[in-house]
Amino acid sequence: MRKQKLRYWILAGDVTWVLVALPLAYLLRYRFAWNHLEGDSFSMFVPPLLAALALWASLFLSMKLDGFHRGWNLSAILSQLFLALSLLMVILMAGGYLLRVFLSRLTLTYFSILLFLGFTSIRCLAHALLGSKYLAKTVRRIMIVGNGPVAREMAAKIERVASVTS
Repeated sequence: MRKQKLRYWILAGDVTWVLVALPLAYLLRYRFAWNHLEGDSFSMFVPPLLAALALWASLFLSMKLDGFHRGWNLSAILSQLFLALSLLMVILMAGGYLLRVFLSRLTLTYFSILLFLGFTSIRCLAHALLGSKYLAKTVRRIMIVGNGPVAREMAAKIERVASVTS
């Protein structure tokens, strides 16, 4: 799988998880009652959900949050996700305050925790799937020594074969 495709698959997984995490956070907060109070129905959370989707997509692309940008380092991925999620939640809460949309802080807290756990799981799953190719020995590493025309031709042939098989 090419790196660019992997990046978009991870983004698709993140977007799907955002769509699952907010209703789940709402259910956790209101004990599985969809209309808890008159002013606190789930429909209040649809605009923040759409805002979270747009914000996360832009943060993902600008901060390169796929987890494979500089190689696999779990602690770096966790810190980068934590920073991006903190920024996302600050923007959501500030926007809610400025627009006078009063949302349950506990629901947003559950939402942020679920997002962090889900995003981390998505990246670990992607790493495990990519690692399984190496464990199955379907992917091999090759080193070409030299920079002459024969070496460049060999590299081009190997690249062509690799792009056809992936």
